[in-house]
Amino acid sequence: MSYRLNVISKVMRSRKFFLSILIILLSMIFSLTAFVEEGMEYFFKHDYLMTFLQGYNGDRSLLTILGPLIATLPFSAQHVENSKSGTMKYLVARMGYKKYFNSNFIINFVISFMTFALGMVIFFIGCFVFFSKDLNMDAYMGMTGVSAYKMLADKSALLYILAIILHCAFVGACYSSLGLSLSYFIKNKFVAWIGPFIIATIGSLFAMFVGLTKLEPMAIFDVSRVQGMTPVFVISYLLISLFLAYVLSLLKFKKDIENDEEI
Repeated sequence: MSYRLNVISKVMRSRKFFLSILIILLSMIFSLTAFVEEGMEYFFKHDYLMTFLQGYNGDRSLLTILGPLIATLPFSAQHVENSKSGTMKYLVARMGYKKYFNSNFIINFVISFMTFALGMVIFFIGCFVFFSKDLNMDAYMGMTGVSAYKMLADKSALLYILAIILHCAFVGACYSSLGLSLSYFIKNKFVAWIGPFIIATIGSLFAMFVGLTKLEPMAIFDVSRVQGMTPVFVISYLLISLFLAYVLSLLKFKKDIENDEEI
């Protein structure tokens, strides 16, 4: 088994990975407390589509807020841990600095993607099993009316749910890539864990303050947060962020290797 597959397999059996999935489930379930106010006799009469969307970006959902923290938990601090344990010296000597860097970047991306994908799929299955199959399409159209993926929402509700899950998984992977990148500049695992959360929070507040709401990091995660978003804008935003995180951290790592700061 290759190094990358071996590490991915190991991390997906780790406590951090399962903890991240559990936090996703709990943060989405918490949003369903809004249903309790209507009376428990009506709780499970909500349809599964609306229940899933309530968990994703409902008025009490914590997923949008906690997303950056969840994404970085499984693997983003691994470079710092490798550096402190001496594992990095062995891996760089064996693989070369660029292959080591690329492996970490890819593993981190895949792990975070799988974390959100699995967590949200499990939540959706729970919604389908326990909640009504009698869909309230008027309420559904109301919740998806300003979504960046409205075109998909109008074509198929299930296709829209799939798009939301893949979207959140990709955004989560970008958050974790930012956390990993920060660890090359500030060699502290807590920076890798909380850096993206701080950047997303401050960035969203600043964007709202100056009136550039489309640039809110949280609006990229919650595609129904700001009106007028398009799939092209969202995907471009994410790809540019991912590209910058990769290039800047690779250049920093290369410089440290050349100056013997990492080794």
